[in-house]
Amino acid sequence: MRMKTNTPYNAQACKRLGSVGCVTWCATLLCLLSARIAQAHPGPAEPPEFPAGPCVTVIDKSKQTQYDLSYYVTIDDTAIDLATDIPLPDAKSHQFFALAGTVIPNGETFRFYPFDIAESDPVLLPYWITVGDVKRAAEASTQLTGTTFSAADFPHDMVLEGNADFTGRWFRISSDNARLPIRIMQSSLPVRWDLKAVPPGAYTIAGYVFSPPYNTWAMRPGVVKVIDATANPPAGAVSSITESVFSYQGRRVQVCLDVPNGTQMAAYYHVEEQPALGWMRWLDTQPVETGDLDLCFNAKDMSFSGSVRLRVDLMAPDGSVTSLHSHDTLTWLHGKGTCTESDTKCCSFAGANVATEAVDAGSVPDASAPPEASVGAAVDSGAATAQASSPAARGCSTVLIDHAWRPHGALLLLGLTLSSLRRRSLRRARCAPLGKPSACCRART
Repeated sequence: MRMKTNTPYNAQACKRLGSVGCVTWCATLLCLLSARIAQAHPGPAEPPEFPAGPCVTVIDKSKQTQYDLSYYVTIDDTAIDLATDIPLPDAKSHQFFALAGTVIPNGETFRFYPFDIAESDPVLLPYWITVGDVKRAAEASTQLTGTTFSAADFPHDMVLEGNADFTGRWFRISSDNARLPIRIMQSSLPVRWDLKAVPPGAYTIAGYVFSPPYNTWAMRPGVVKVIDATANPPAGAVSSITESVFSYQGRRVQVCLDVPNGTQMAAYYHVEEQPALGWMRWLDTQPVETGDLDLCFNAKDMSFSGSVRLRVDLMAPDGSVTSLHSHDTLTWLHGKGTCTESDTKCCSFAGANVATEAVDAGSVPDASAPPEASVGAAVDSGAATAQASSPAARGCSTVLIDHAWRPHGALLLLGLTLSSLRRRSLRRARCAPLGKPSACCRART
């Protein structure tokens, strides 16, 4: 059996070291992993799951200094197998964090885009919280008896604490010395988050699975926005955009927002296979309000094909910027044809070649049919339309702001089914970037 591990991530870090520290680090991690790979360890312990909730949850710390976080697990997972697990007292446990950025699953790793830097490259989210955790794991492993190393031997991007890329962008919700056993009964109790030292801002709630040597993460859908009497930063999230889109079509993009009055928005796209192109604008700066935006994406450049990620920048009146990145990508394909509206496709962009209402005794062109091959596209520029709906008009709560997006049923069901089967068979952690509609906004679908 070929097991997937965090090894590629570690190997990249080793290559960057190129020193004695690399030898020590790699020897440590290889010893931690190699014997267990041979035993076909199924991967990390059971990850936490999160109940459906609003896209943006607003907490006013001037009115409440604590917040109770809910999660659950469906099985107990505390047994330690000495042949495959590292026997630490807190192995097979959960811990919770607030991360000031978008976290995106990327194979065996997680990519982190800070909310406060628009033009940033993603950084890898570490699998270890402290150097002390790695030392304890090394000392407890029977394959590493007598091994010694110092904090200087660790690549900075392998440990969260002290990592310059995350300075001021992560906060513990639960402490290292109070990690929670993975039990159904334990998960029925909320995790209390003390907000007194947490600055206002937008946060992704992350569940950490401490299961050495196979630690991992699980993300809570949506974001939590912390405000106080003096600060109300913009926050939001971009819905799933995964789909194949031809260059004569537009992709509907739903964005939920909770922003102060006077906020401006601009949007960009990035071709993952062509990083040298940078981020290209597809939506000019325009005012936005709290609510749901329904945008229509179409790239200005029609000559490429590839994976496209979207970014939405929110500029507050005080000059601060919150950058939201899509959790997934759409596949952009070069072609020509006519654009037909659907649940996921839109035609409200400049130069769209919109299908006529009726052809040949009432037949409607099939937008899913393969397009003609082309050397030039009929669409001349990218554009977007935005419509914001008032939460008051929709009857949504103003205590916990509920701006949930509408996931696409078939894709969501398939994704969750495959993810569940994968977790049950491999017991690997999963991260579900899709949000789920709340009871309030579900009535709109």
